[in-house]
Amino acid sequence: MPRFTSVASFVATLLIASLVLVACADAPSGPPDGWESDGDRWWRTGTDTEQAFRDLSSLEAMGIDDASVEEVAATRADARSGDLLQRQFTAALMQRLEPIFRNNPEEVDSLFRAHVQPEIENMTLEDNPNSQAEDYRRDAYNILRRHYSEPQTRLELGEDVPVAYPDSLRARGIGGPVRTQVYLNENGEPQGVKLIESVHPVLDRIAMRASADMRWDPARINVDGSWEDISSWSRFTVRFATE
Repeated sequence: MPRFTSVASFVATLLIASLVLVACADAPSGPPDGWESDGDRWWRTGTDTEQAFRDLSSLEAMGIDDASVEEVAATRADARSGDLLQRQFTAALMQRLEPIFRNNPEEVDSLFRAHVQPEIENMTLEDNPNSQAEDYRRDAYNILRRHYSEPQTRLELGEDVPVAYPDSLRARGIGGPVRTQVYLNENGEPQGVKLIESVHPVLDRIAMRASADMRWDPARINVDGSWEDISSWSRFTVRFATE
């Protein structure tokens, strides 16, 4: 009897494993042809991985920390009692604009210095710079958008870019958003994909493959009235809904 139970359990285990393999058959197991991988990082062969996978988690990580923010304000303002308030407002505003800085830190920082900072210097600042920065965030964003265009996806996830969701994982309620950081060339083609928020190893790979297969309209910068395509980074989310 114990031997029969052991054999039955073994057969049941094989059956479950077979079902899982069938359910995952359409799920990608790795990066596309011409790509290399190292765990949660995939890249096209020949890509500068240091550039592709740079840390964009915060302004400080991007090299735009509080010290440089204060330097921006200090170099463009006369020494006066309102300097500290201006620096605080500038830092608070840049924090609120972090998503657009993340697309291309150096280019956006340069545009901020050239086009937003002069507006700040002419503002009447209040004693609550955080609240005033929140109110001014949309105006500052629109100023930047006159000179910089963020990358935008041009394919439809689930239609142009297939996304498999294994039944075995859905049935167990395993799902949620998988988030990646994607490095794009000047044609809007992914050159590197980094996993930044995981759900499950299988779903992570599916989301990373979708990120690698997606295409974007590239980021653009206005140079003397002419728009030029440039490389950039984008955050991309693939959601696996369990209901």
